[in-house]
Amino acid sequence: MRIAEVKNDTVTYAKGEVKTTGIIYFPEMFELLERTLYDFLIENFNTPHNITNEPFELLEKTNKATNDNEKGELFELFISSVFKRFGFSPRLRDGVREQRANLTFQRKGGGDVGLLCHFPFQTEAEILHGYAIACEGKATESVIGSKAVGQARNFCTKIKEFYPKYLVHTLIVSQSTYGYDSSGREQAPPEVLHLNSKLLLGLLDLQEKRLEKNLPLITPIHIVLLFEELIKSQILEPKPETMLELLEKILEK
Repeated sequence: MRIAEVKNDTVTYAKGEVKTTGIIYFPEMFELLERTLYDFLIENFNTPHNITNEPFELLEKTNKATNDNEKGELFELFISSVFKRFGFSPRLRDGVREQRANLTFQRKGGGDVGLLCHFPFQTEAEILHGYAIACEGKATESVIGSKAVGQARNFCTKIKEFYPKYLVHTLIVSQSTYGYDSSGREQAPPEVLHLNSKLLLGLLDLQEKRLEKNLPLITPIHIVLLFEELIKSQILEPKPETMLELLEKILEK
């Protein structure tokens, strides 16, 4: 489409420039996260296949719900359930600390899911205290517009204020088969990713296979590197085959 040019680690496109953080991680960092995740999966599930049961059931309940509020809450639980199996600490509720700050995970109308990894990351510039995904959940199957993009960005800003030394990515998860509409495509660059729920289930299926074969698991580090690559390449709505191919390359490193 000739709207962007890639040169080294910089993407230049019509609206400006995208600079990635340049994540550096050491084998020891990955091993500690991976061991913690392995313990969680083995302790909570009888067989590797069981890790997919709850997310599938929650998505099925989401689609059967007739009340919009219930539908939204179930979809939030679905997102939380999936990312928990990648080693994240999901947040859907507020505590005493959030009540004193400009941050809520219980916004009226729903949709806000905080996906946190309280583990230090190193970039080319500094050591970060952790990683977070500001996720806007949309149970709808219709197109995603600029309003959802704005909500996701606003949520990201609040998380950054609460966790100033964290790397924070901005994500919309929906059931839309069409993705962004024209306004969404206009407003999403350079950093608001959109993933379909089926794509998340595909990643979870890969996690299940890796656990079954005793291969290194997908951890928040891999999600960081994956999202950074998607943003750098301006692939904000990746196709399943593109995302899986990128992730496989990251896992092979």
